[in-house]
Amino acid sequence: MVMNTTYLYWAAFAAPLLIGGLIAAINSPRVEVALERFEDWLRRKQRLVAMKDGFIWKWLINPALWLLVKFSDWTDAMQHGGVKSGIRVGAALYLVAAWGMLMYAAVIVVALAVALMISLWLIGMMLGGNDDSDSGSERRERREQPVGPRGMRLVTEGIFFDEDSGTFIDDDGRILKRGILFNERTGQYLDKDGRLINEGLFFDERTGIKVNEDGRIVEEGIFIDTPTGQKIDKDGRIVEEGIFFDTPTGQRYKK
Repeated sequence: MVMNTTYLYWAAFAAPLLIGGLIAAINSPRVEVALERFEDWLRRKQRLVAMKDGFIWKWLINPALWLLVKFSDWTDAMQHGGVKSGIRVGAALYLVAAWGMLMYAAVIVVALAVALMISLWLIGMMLGGNDDSDSGSERRERREQPVGPRGMRLVTEGIFFDEDSGTFIDDDGRILKRGILFNERTGQYLDKDGRLINEGLFFDERTGIKVNEDGRIVEEGIFIDTPTGQKIDKDGRIVEEGIFFDTPTGQRYKK
């Protein structure tokens, strides 16, 4: 079985060389013309792909096409049509195989990175669940309390007086605009877990923004939440988190 696998590897490695050598030996004008047409098509395609901005186009497809075009430039000076065609075909096959192996390795690396992130997240969940610093009754009480500001209005802090923004969050987490006679609903609310929700006609929709129990404002991810860099401190101030110090934004939730 090992011998058969070894032969298959060597056969796959030698196949482009044999195909290129066969094309060079045949020296068919038809093959040369077909390859010249393919080269023209390849150059047009590479110019179009080079103008695209997507990650796959820019970093995966365009480099491979660019290498093929450059190799065609390097072999243009060859006088023997058969040799030129054979070298181009053989080199192109090796390039495609190498690029495929590189993409395969990249997929493996990404899969391992995702698996590592999931493992770290699960370990963090288990370690967090085994934290003995709080009693069981205190943890249950904290979970039962809604996360995020409640019964507070949003103000802009001033030197002497705070300026009311007209926006406030009621005790149920609804975000409202203060009116002269009636308060106006903004169509958003904070659920009991601190998620910012858009109210819908039939179904409510998550915005992806969430306030954690520690006040940090994050963007929810499939496995890991991404900090936005802002948090609501214990005094209700919205601050920008820094490495050493937090910087107030000038806005604050207060009763």
